[in-house]
Amino acid sequence: MKARYENKAAEWVRRVVLAVLLAVLLFAPGRCIYQNRTVAEMNEYVTAFTYKGESYRSVDPPYGYVLGTQIGKTQNGYRLFRAEGDAGEQFLIAEHIGPRADPICFAKEGTQIPGEGTVSSAIIGRKATADEHILRAVQAIMEAAQDEAVAYDEAGTGRLELYLCFEGCPVSNRSAGTFLYVDQQAWYYESRPKSGALTPVTDERLLSFLEGQRISRPWSWFEDKHSAG
Repeated sequence: MKARYENKAAEWVRRVVLAVLLAVLLFAPGRCIYQNRTVAEMNEYVTAFTYKGESYRSVDPPYGYVLGTQIGKTQNGYRLFRAEGDAGEQFLIAEHIGPRADPICFAKEGTQIPGEGTVSSAIIGRKATADEHILRAVQAIMEAAQDEAVAYDEAGTGRLELYLCFEGCPVSNRSAGTFLYVDQQAWYYESRPKSGALTPVTDERLLSFLEGQRISRPWSWFEDKHSAG
């Protein structure tokens, strides 16, 4: 009796595993086809395209955003992504596969990027946060005096660009400085560092947010691509 029960249990487990594997095998090709279907027609100058009957134009210069999910591609091979947090597809990001191919941010015609008002989120490196504690910490460190001289090698120092988003817009046109690490200490500088005047980051939650990116994508600390678009 016991042996029969164990055989039935093993058969049930085997069927569940096979069902899961089959679902994965069917899902992966379907997702690939969905993401790579042609959904937009782009002009030859790569400055505008039409998507779902709406016109999108490139945003110049590139602003801060976080790359979201891929929705398809253009007829000339650019992959299209949503901007993270943009449920209404007001902004789309085009990226061409190839060396030194920077992504391009496009905005739906008539869409404005607010440069003032209530700060709704901050983009730091490749992540956005609307955590009120972190936003207050960012505001406080931006207002602090930068009077500590620190010696560092800029070429070998990891950095994350900071952008502020206003009024719920997921894309920012407000560059607000740089976070970087020197000797395992996080520092803030109001623009790209050209001197040694830096402000130390001491807020624990902000430090944890920065450290999370440093651990998960250590190589991204040595490049600017995608952090600001």
